[in-house]
Amino acid sequence: MEHEGDEVRSKVVHALAKAWTTPLDREDLFRFSRSIDDVLDNTRDFIREIHLWKGHAGEHANVALTHVNVALHDLELAVTAEGADMRRYCLEASKESARVRRAYESGLAAVYTGEMSMDTLKTRDLLRRVDVIGLRLGESSDDILDGLVKRGL
Repeated sequence: MEHEGDEVRSKVVHALAKAWTTPLDREDLFRFSRSIDDVLDNTRDFIREIHLWKGHAGEHANVALTHVNVALHDLELAVTAEGADMRRYCLEASKESARVRRAYESGLAAVYTGEMSMDTLKTRDLLRRVDVIGLRLGESSDDILDGLVKRGL
């Protein structure tokens, strides 16, 4: 999926270079595509690390990933919407990315109250990877919102 994302991003960047006009400023669309690419890269790394480390990210990561899924869905709706609807979906995605951070913080609290072991270190690092995914999702929604503000939408 990450490779598919790279291909789509390449097409978007190429199309932006040739377009006379765009619904949002080119740089905002470019930043958005880069942020989504970062989401895909970190998701790939998260899955790879689970397998390499034979780790378990824990229930808090599952909660965070549910919020990641909702945020991605909101962003998908945002890019096909217009005006106020686009803004509303971006704001919802931003709220979901904040919920990812809260799940991460709760997960860390659980990790740090338990006994330290290699498994807890793995869990901590996997939780951090999920947190980074959430941060990049927040950036993605901010990229679109910046573009909407510039266009007065």
